[in-house]
Amino acid sequence: MLIQYGADVETRNKNQETPLDLAAGSGQLDVTRLLLKSGSNVNLQDSKGWTPLHKAAQSGHLQIVKLLLESGAVVDTRNDIHDTPLDLASKSEKPEVARFLAERMGTDFQVPMGVTLLNTASQSAAPLQSLFGCGEVARTDGGGSISLHTASEVEDLSIMQSLLDSGAEVNKRDTFYHTPLDRASRQGRFEAARLLISHGADVNSPDNVGWAPLHRASRFGHLDTVRLLLDNGANVNVTEQGHWTPLHLASQFRHTDVVRLLLERGASVHVRDGENRTPYSLALRRSAREILQLLLEYGALTTF
Repeated sequence: MLIQYGADVETRNKNQETPLDLAAGSGQLDVTRLLLKSGSNVNLQDSKGWTPLHKAAQSGHLQIVKLLLESGAVVDTRNDIHDTPLDLASKSEKPEVARFLAERMGTDFQVPMGVTLLNTASQSAAPLQSLFGCGEVARTDGGGSISLHTASEVEDLSIMQSLLDSGAEVNKRDTFYHTPLDRASRQGRFEAARLLISHGADVNSPDNVGWAPLHRASRFGHLDTVRLLLDNGANVNVTEQGHWTPLHLASQFRHTDVVRLLLERGASVHVRDGENRTPYSLALRRSAREILQLLLEYGALTTF
């Protein structure tokens, strides 16, 4: 009714979400269809870089995911923390959606759905260890696979060791150019990261958008993993495609202890990202007082 009287289908709330975002995320198929027919932009991003497809994928609304893609949604758009809809479906354990998105992306479903497959395998009658033979990947009864990436992400050290002893490539990349160390660093799997590094994992290897393991550990506040990476030669001032350093990320997401460690190890307080922002300006937006004080102690400028 509102649309018939000229309501703006792309009006945004305080989070820059459109009606299509809300309908897609809450599983309202008919409303989603109506909004699309009324001209809603299927690829608009909210304040955190999420599209309607991100929201539908995370919530597991397969029919809406299909509808959005049929209406021109970009399948591999990344949000502000570089997650694609497939990443979100995988993390949220929505196997049907993840499988469908993987097929649309022309990639192998086995890698992105690692965690779900591992959970499924661990609940089967056969012990999890019996799934692993020689080689890098073990098959599950459901036709999926468990790789060194997956074992690293969930920190199953015995399986990791078995795979490494069987010749698994420690720096192998998945569909998104992530290594096992990337996966372990994101989740803060300290022991997994240490095992990978002991077998030659590259601590400075960038993914397809330039994120190194240190970016991930810093973004999610995994202090011990950050220290481990730095102790093993990680570049404290490494930049990704948007010129964000680990210090930018730790400041933005208010990880005070990580900020302190990065500064102690030589992180630059003056480096600017692609939008001319410093770690100080990001911390200021988040009202992170302790971090602001730390940055000032290391010479941060208060003028931008």
